Amino acid sequence: MTRILFFHPDGHPTFRPDVAILFGKYMTDNGVFCDVVSHATGQSAVPTEWQNSALYLARGGKLSRLLFTIQKLVSLRFRDYDAVLVRDMPIIAWLIFIKALFARTPFLYWRSFPIALMDLTILKKSWGDISWLRRAWLALKGGGGALLERMLIANSFPAHTFVQSKAMALEVQGWGANPRNVTAVPMCIDPERFPSSIRNIESTIPRVIYVGACDRPRGVDVMISMLEELARRNIHIELAIVGDAQEPADREWLRETIKRSPASEKIIFTGWVSTSEVSRHLDMASIAICLTPVDSIFSVGSPTKLVEYMASGLPVIVNEHPDQTDLISSSGGGIISNLSPIDLANSVESIISDNIARSAMGGAGRSYVLQNRNYVMMSKSVAEVIRHAIV
Repeated sequence: MTRILFFHPDGHPTFRPDVAILFGKYMTDNGVFCDVVSHATGQSAVPTEWQNSALYLARGGKLSRLLFTIQKLVSLRFRDYDAVLVRDMPIIAWLIFIKALFARTPFLYWRSFPIALMDLTILKKSWGDISWLRRAWLALKGGGGALLERMLIANSFPAHTFVQSKAMALEVQGWGANPRNVTAVPMCIDPERFPSSIRNIESTIPRVIYVGACDRPRGVDVMISMLEELARRNIHIELAIVGDAQEPADREWLRETIKRSPASEKIIFTGWVSTSEVSRHLDMASIAICLTPVDSIFSVGSPTKLVEYMASGLPVIVNEHPDQTDLISSSGGGIISNLSPIDLANSVESIISDNIARSAMGGAGRSYVLQNRNYVMMSKSVAEVIRHAIV
């Protein structure tokens, strides 16, 4: 049995499948158990156990969480563990790395997202709308975090570094990280959640679905313009937007954009919903869209929604993006489109007009992710890498 002390910022319970499913469900089948240090996300009593392991969860705001994390990294005995794993907390990671070094406990790092660069992007975007204290915090956390994370990974201080995609692996190798010490862990699916691709309640009107974050860079307005373009061609479809924007200003913009659209009556907007509700909306869809910004932040990502669309048996329209392009090209599960309303409308029209091709794409995509992007398979691979790294 391998026991790991796992520090992560996503909270418990978390919607992140690479934490909740990979580590919370399948890694234990491979003999890897994690005591978790994070924060409580619900209002119920704070749980103290997770998959026969300990949960150390903070309550309160960001300062309380930070102080709690520091208190736990000081008080917990690292020598009681086979390794310490830190996810997406580059500044705290250095403190944990130093203690692990003195405790002679292997230190692992997991970069699932360029969180420091996102902080700098928010700082730049919101400079005039936030307090000087918030600006100072974002500058310290973003600028300092980006520098410290790069130093940590580039010098191969972790016994092993996990990243979210092949593109991110190449990025950190470009910083100087040893390729043998870097492993990509792209987003996968839980095969138990997708036992079948049969959709018994598919909508009578063809429905295109988008699931997830709806902030401005995500291109939701382009999808709405696509819907309007299809209406001008007398092609009648519905657009389901299942999700919402993170920032208050973007939430207001999203609602106004939907309201002003001539095709607003064809838009089903749900806001954030439960996993079971997402599955119900996927069951009613004919086509899925996965538009991901291509920039220094998102181009090294691995979209959760894409593998879940494919596991649902839906043909998917994506834009050019390293992980998306690789998945669609390898599987034949959809179409790669340019990010314009006309190009997206052309892609939707071509799929809607050919039921045989639509079914073939959906089947091919589902088969591919079930075989190549499932957390049962990924858990075995990650467990093996961890054991090799901590020997």
